[in-house]
Amino acid sequence: MGGTTIVDVPLSQSGRKPQLMLTSPDDVPLWREHPDRFAGAVAPDGAACDEWERTLDPLPVGIALDCPPVPDEEDEDTERPVTLYYIGLCKDAFRGRLHEDAAFYYLRGSETFAALRAAVLALGDICGRTVIAELTLEDDEGHLADGTDVRAAIGVLQRIGVTTVILRARSMEELSEALEKTAPYARLSLGVCVPSAWIDENLPFYNTEIVVPAEGDNVSALLRALDEKADCRSIVRDHDDFILAPDGTTSSIRRSTFPTRSNAARVWVRICSRRRMTPARSSSCSRPRMTLWRSRNAGI
Repeated sequence: MGGTTIVDVPLSQSGRKPQLMLTSPDDVPLWREHPDRFAGAVAPDGAACDEWERTLDPLPVGIALDCPPVPDEEDEDTERPVTLYYIGLCKDAFRGRLHEDAAFYYLRGSETFAALRAAVLALGDICGRTVIAELTLEDDEGHLADGTDVRAAIGVLQRIGVTTVILRARSMEELSEALEKTAPYARLSLGVCVPSAWIDENLPFYNTEIVVPAEGDNVSALLRALDEKADCRSIVRDHDDFILAPDGTTSSIRRSTFPTRSNAARVWVRICSRRRMTPARSSSCSRPRMTLWRSRNAGI
């Protein structure tokens, strides 16, 4: 076994262009031409992860995991408490798709924020790899499908071990609004899933570090748009954070007084069991200590 390397990785800097996530083998030639423009690769399964690791070395390669459907609470077969039952469903769904060489896991497709949180906890219980989570916005005020404020969602996710959040939206305006609201409070890496046309229309990238290609979009066009039109903006990360807190009738957003990490730099831990994992290429794809999740989820 190799030792553990601790690397200081600065957060997003003004003028720094976001890096891409490779999501298709068709884009490998583009990676060979511009290796420094890619943060990692998201493979569809373990077999592809093996092949891509050999081809893309030393680029970190992870695996996409779809969250299972949320059980019907009215169904008599649904065990109580429902959250713990769903965590068990997630573990069953994820175990067969885990891969010992995956650098990270990309969680997507959750029906509600509560389901995504449970999926993160389930994944943390069965592996110790980096987790990237995807959030989909449903209005121009930064709310998810179940009404959760995106700032509150990120405040929870960064406390349970998620290192990067990828935001999706129905329109460029909704995404821009959410990024501007979220950037001052996020203590994790922010990313977006967008078509290249939005970048051509000068979508502002507030503290954005990762860009995931939209389905069917041309990655070459996305790279060109980032080079020619990327509007990279930096918002100073505040010392406050957002949490969901009950006010007696409904859930509301409150400022948190919990200590947070420095806004100057974050410490990422990479387990260097293999030589190719030694360089720190991206803040969103480094491997955390295997004990990180166990200590945080000891009660589950």
